[in-house]
Amino acid sequence: MIGNDEIVYASIEGIIDSLRIGDRILLADGSVELIVKDKRAKEVITRVRIGGVISEGKGVNIPSEHLDIEVITEKDKKDLAFALRNGADAIAMSFVRYSEDILKLKELIEKEGKTVPVIAKIERKEAIENFEEILSVCDGIMIARGDLGVEIPFQKIPVVQKKLIYMSRQSYKPVITATQMLKSLLENPLPTRAEITDVANAVLDGSDALMLSEETAVASNPVKSVEIMVKIIKEAEKLREEIPIPFKAKKDVECEIAHAAFKFTITLGAKAIITPTSSGATARRVSSLRPHVPILAITENMQVYNFLNFSFGVHPVFVEKLNDLNQVVMLGKKYLKEKKLARDGDYIVITGGFPFGKPGTTNLVKVEKI
Repeated sequence: MIGNDEIVYASIEGIIDSLRIGDRILLADGSVELIVKDKRAKEVITRVRIGGVISEGKGVNIPSEHLDIEVITEKDKKDLAFALRNGADAIAMSFVRYSEDILKLKELIEKEGKTVPVIAKIERKEAIENFEEILSVCDGIMIARGDLGVEIPFQKIPVVQKKLIYMSRQSYKPVITATQMLKSLLENPLPTRAEITDVANAVLDGSDALMLSEETAVASNPVKSVEIMVKIIKEAEKLREEIPIPFKAKKDVECEIAHAAFKFTITLGAKAIITPTSSGATARRVSSLRPHVPILAITENMQVYNFLNFSFGVHPVFVEKLNDLNQVVMLGKKYLKEKKLARDGDYIVITGGFPFGKPGTTNLVKVEKI
């Protein structure tokens, strides 16, 4: 159905009953604000407080404490089943509020016989309040600043972004910063100077990845949007030393070894860090320190291989069978030379675990020359 300047159609079944007179309804990341005046079985009568132009596919936010909405709807379950059948590498969960939301989704994934990683989209006030618990059960974080900016005061977004990125890195979880990064490209050939600075700051905050939304979904030239984003990222990464290192002094052997490997890239000028990994944990631990050199994560697990692409600086390498550390070193050296990331005479750092192939046993760091 097509809307006009008097009526808008939206899929909000299950929400109408929870709405109260006076509640705010925000459309398109808060650019349009409506106030509930009345409600009926299948429609809500509102007063336009802040008007504007909206188009199809825009989000609906209702920043209210009393809404009782299932975080996983029946449609979500159908979409999840479709995604899993078609080999999705990860599932991003919208409007997460509690750690239980993530656990419910993981339970549904397990029932389908899959173990796909779950990324928690942080876009609700409750998600900020319960962030540590959510972080402990999810596999990655997405800071969805559009919806988040209407759930909390907009002036808090920069500080919240920095805190969430830092905490995610302390937990060795990949963190994606998203929404309105280059939105002006929908109408203009070049981004604003403020957008350029925003993208660069997201890199310097320590994001693993940056995500475009409308800029590629509905823009007239999505490829150009990506090219512009890449240019800004590459320039910002020249200031890698400005990225804070989330290193906490604690009795953690694996953390200390990751930090030692990182130090060797600085003190010895090592050109790469090579690690065999069955779960991806060692590679993510090293990645959280944001070394200036590539991290080769050699794995025989295709799911781990795919998900490691979310982690900063990681070059996942898939092999059919991991036999021993010598095989890993040989594969790593060959890859580095083929990709011209290192050459004969360069130092490389190898970190892994013994006994070989056992998850959670990173206890080795060594330096070799190519």
